[in-house]
Amino acid sequence: MIHLVRGRPAPAIRRHSDPARKIKMAFSASADFGVVWPTDSSGKVSTTETGKRVWMAAAGAENPLATAIAEEKKWRWRYPDHLVSLAEQACQTPKSALDIATRGLQALHDEFEYVHPNGTRVKLREVENGPQAGVPPLYTTILEGRMSPKDGPDMLYDQRRIREERLVAKLKQWVDYGVAEEMVYRAIASMNKLGHEDFEALTEKFVFVLLGATSEMGPVSTLLNMGFTVVCVARNGRKLNALMRRMDKLAGELVVPLNKPQRECQDNDELFEAAGADILTQTPELIDWISGLFPDSTMVVDSLAYLDGEAGVRVCVAMDAIAAGVLKRRKEGTTALAYLLSPATAYPTDAESYEKRVQRYENRGWSASLLWLSPNHREPVECTTDGGILIRMPVLNGFITEQGPNYALAKTLQQWRAIVERSRGVRVSANFAPGCRTESVMHSKTVAAAIEGSSYFDPNMAFNPETASSVLTWLMMYDLTNPTSPSNPDVDLEHPFCLFWHAAFHGGGWNCAYSAQSLGMPAYVLGRLGYRKRLDEEAE
Repeated sequence: MIHLVRGRPAPAIRRHSDPARKIKMAFSASADFGVVWPTDSSGKVSTTETGKRVWMAAAGAENPLATAIAEEKKWRWRYPDHLVSLAEQACQTPKSALDIATRGLQALHDEFEYVHPNGTRVKLREVENGPQAGVPPLYTTILEGRMSPKDGPDMLYDQRRIREERLVAKLKQWVDYGVAEEMVYRAIASMNKLGHEDFEALTEKFVFVLLGATSEMGPVSTLLNMGFTVVCVARNGRKLNALMRRMDKLAGELVVPLNKPQRECQDNDELFEAAGADILTQTPELIDWISGLFPDSTMVVDSLAYLDGEAGVRVCVAMDAIAAGVLKRRKEGTTALAYLLSPATAYPTDAESYEKRVQRYENRGWSASLLWLSPNHREPVECTTDGGILIRMPVLNGFITEQGPNYALAKTLQQWRAIVERSRGVRVSANFAPGCRTESVMHSKTVAAAIEGSSYFDPNMAFNPETASSVLTWLMMYDLTNPTSPSNPDVDLEHPFCLFWHAAFHGGGWNCAYSAQSLGMPAYVLGRLGYRKRLDEEAE
């Protein structure tokens, strides 16, 4: 039996003048309405041309790189070269990075469009104005967990839940091996020192809005077990209903959007049927609904949703519109952002990781030459900081060409939003996540084999999603609560990209001798042959 919160009103929600007027909303990734790619004069969609226009705008009109992107005839296969060059230009000065990111985001909101249920097409930036008149609002139900909150970091690993010293020792083992940076275990060790009263205070301060809450890599279970209030934005379906049914075995509160008032739901089945909202097709309604929730709490908007192919760009663009819209509507200082970044893009790493990549490549064995494995390092960019200091910014080319330029755009725009909003005074948690055996990965035999086979090349390693999710959730908590975290906009950074360095849980790619692209075929073959890597030995 689902236990609903009693004895207090639901959070305030903006109501429209005519909520009784119903317009049917489909929970799908349909391109017929919602967030869509722009069309040309003939009514056709070209994801390639739209993507190139965004990258060109990010580079800047007078930049020769913009011309090179425009003239590239084989964009599908040569996009990494141009985007690595753009990342290197972003490294030249802090201002360069922010200018590129700002122009890129503006281009996305100028290019992409939103089609309202009645067929009206507007630029994406206009969805912040809210839904059209007559579109029904989203309503709220709050489900209360029955279990007691759990204090302190823990992690599900090898079908066991480990915590305290054993957890820190396992993280230290991974750091020493090279799959994560040192701050990963230090950050979680510091969270380990918090007591029950500290965690209780955090649950009273923060509310988490999870866009794509049922994502395997998402923090929903960890946050609820800690006793937090979690706003669950996910499409109606099996995963959302299962989460709602699990609340008797969890702590915290689960806030779920409904397409009709809760009082009109006669039983649990009808409540489940009414639950959920679509990020792609109900973008303005979600901005309205989320902005009105918990005005006295610190709201953390975590963008987690993932879809394959061109829909992956649209859902990331839609989440960006929601995050930007909520930031503008809520009181300044009451909203933070969170992201899980992909290592399979182009970005600078710290100098220590660069030196490890170089050293490993110089010490490579004969098999590397036999397999035509390429180095995983490039000559660092010399960056002039705002203080006039020269630092080296080594860009890592993490692109895997087969993933395509749409994936590159979807994941890079999250880096852009992270550094732009931090520069505006918003606290932003943005940590790299390792390759994981998620359902979206493992349903493809080719990708599943490659992710396992890549572990043959030290120190790469694949993780189960429940393990990585726990670690990444606690890293986010550290970012949100520790005043010395680079996520705090009051902490001075030499370059905006330094935000991504301190607690990168990258899965080994930062310290691997060989580029991700050159590992593709050898990793696939090894994976198909059954190669697996595990670091199961617990530290004594």
